[in-house]
Amino acid sequence: MRGQFYFFVISVIFSASVQCSLAGSALQQRLVKSSLLPTSSCIEVANQTQSSVLCTATCLKSHEDIVVSSRHVVSTKCVCCRSLLTGTQFSDTEWITYRHDETLIVYSYCPIGYIIINHSPVITCLRLELMTKNYSGAALGCHADGGNLVRIDSAEKYTIFLQFIASHVPPSVAEIWIQSFRDPNDLNMIWSFHDHTVMPEHCPLETSDMPIETRLRFMIAEGICNDNTPTHFYNSVCEREATTISYL
Repeated sequence: MRGQFYFFVISVIFSASVQCSLAGSALQQRLVKSSLLPTSSCIEVANQTQSSVLCTATCLKSHEDIVVSSRHVVSTKCVCCRSLLTGTQFSDTEWITYRHDETLIVYSYCPIGYIIINHSPVITCLRLELMTKNYSGAALGCHADGGNLVRIDSAEKYTIFLQFIASHVPPSVAEIWIQSFRDPNDLNMIWSFHDHTVMPEHCPLETSDMPIETRLRFMIAEGICNDNTPTHFYNSVCEREATTISYL
C-alpha cells in the first residue's frame, strides 16, 4: 500500500510539472526577450517569483493591457509594464525582460530635473523654477537648459499643466509665468506665443487689457491666466520635449 501511495504522489507531481512546463512553453512562444529595462511607471505585482515565465503569467493575469514583464534575477521581484513606458528607467541592470511578440514598446524619458507628464496623445517634460524672476529672466532661465516657458497650446497641454501643478508645485507658489505676449499697440489684444503663433484660449483668460500688461501668469488659486507687466517677479514652469525610443 505504501508503495502505491508513493507512486500516486510521484505521478501527481510529474503530471503537474508537465502541465506547468507545457504552459510555460506555450507562453514563451508569445514572448520575445528584450534588453529594455523597466521604469518607475511599471507596476510591481510580486515580491518573489520562481521564474520569468511565472512573472509574465502573473502580469497577464493581473492586467490585460500589460505587454512587458520583467523579473529581477537577485530579488526575484516581478514588475509589469504597459506599452508606453514613462518615468525613470531602472539603473539596476539585473532584470530579465520579455515583451509580447510584434508589440511596439515606446519608452519616453525627460532630461534630469524635468518631470514627465502625459495625457494621451501629448507627452511633455516640465520643470518648476523655484526662484522668482521677471518674465525675461524666466524665459532666459528656461532657454539656458534647452527648454522654453510652458506653452499652453491645447486642451491636453492645459490638463498636463494642471496635473503638474497639483503634484509638483508646493502651496507656497501662487503665480507662474507662462509663455505669452501681446503687442501693446494691437487694438485687437491678440495673445501669442514666442514664435508669434496665436495663443488659443485653453486657459481661462481674464485680462485688464492695460497697454503695459503684455505678459500672462497663471494664478493657481483662481485657476485663471491673467495679464501683468513683464517686470513683476513670479515663479515659472519650463518645458522640454520628451525623448522617445521605440522597441520592436
